[in-house]
Amino acid sequence: MALSRLLTVILGLCSLGFVDGSHFRGGVITWRPISNLPVAPGTFPSVIFNYRVAFRSSFSADHACDNNTVASGAINPGEGSLRCDNGCTALNDNFDYRCTDFSVEADWTTGLGESTFNPDTSTFEVFYEGRNWISLANGGNGRWVIRSRVDLRPRPDNGRINSSPTTTNMPIVRIQLNCPTIFVIPVTDPDGDTVRCRYAVDTNDECGSICGNLSILNEDTCILTWTPTEIGLFGAAFQIEDFINPSSTTPLSSIPLQFLFEVFLGDGSCAEAPTFDPVVLPGESCIAVPTGSTFTTRIEAVVSNPTRSIVAINTVSPLGVTTSSVQQVPGSDLAYFIDVTFTSNDVMQMQQIFCFVAEDNGG
Repeated sequence: MALSRLLTVILGLCSLGFVDGSHFRGGVITWRPISNLPVAPGTFPSVIFNYRVAFRSSFSADHACDNNTVASGAINPGEGSLRCDNGCTALNDNFDYRCTDFSVEADWTTGLGESTFNPDTSTFEVFYEGRNWISLANGGNGRWVIRSRVDLRPRPDNGRINSSPTTTNMPIVRIQLNCPTIFVIPVTDPDGDTVRCRYAVDTNDECGSICGNLSILNEDTCILTWTPTEIGLFGAAFQIEDFINPSSTTPLSSIPLQFLFEVFLGDGSCAEAPTFDPVVLPGESCIAVPTGSTFTTRIEAVVSNPTRSIVAINTVSPLGVTTSSVQQVPGSDLAYFIDVTFTSNDVMQMQQIFCFVAEDNGG
């Protein structure tokens, strides 16, 4: 079983394209204006679309990734293009991505990319679509689409241009059969807005062949409560939206988050999942890392008994993050760790979320 936590750091990135095959593992599209200051009437600010995309690593050499790929910042060929509609037709950007993380055990690669667009309208949508999700218990074997809505009009509360929320997640989240699970969708917003989460819906062309509710989702807290009763892979499609204040019902923007849940039959009780020791940061929880400087911290995971061992601590990281291999804490029968190193660079300008998950030898 696995237990995940998240750490928010200051950085920026996320977009997507058109693909055939059963190798897609989900993605995110976020956006921000180059400047949030209002522009002259009849003009529109340039927009940076940031994307995270995930694929099955073994599908082709284009999606291969290892520690050397991550450390070098090498670019993997992307697939398809980021396109727009419902207000514009000019965007059709091919994209590549820099691999940030991979899992040998789960056979996935994920990475980040970016696209800059000069719009000729203030409200429009961008989307990425493809065909043939992997066979899923709740759909799949059909079209996928992820869609983000952009509004570049000055906000009614402060006159500035909005930026979308930020989210990310592991490409595959494992849950043991019949185990009550509380899953928190990780979200943050650069403008400090109220953020809500909802299931993507087919009527807005947001979710392709994986539309539908998995279980109870608290839209205000972005918490999914689920006790799965069927083994298999389940597609999860959410929309993350920001609002001016808690009473507002009109979203300022809407961004997608899609990934897979894997429900498996474990050989232990629900209480035997690994746990994490708190991540200890010096001083404040928000740390300034000057451009070119390096910050290192440690993540420790603890197994339930000495017959278990941690076989992987997988991450989904911003650019500039590298991790060590899993090692046992000296003198401990239960604790394992990885060291996480972050090197700041000048292209990271917005909030990004860092997720990690531990898996023991019981699955």
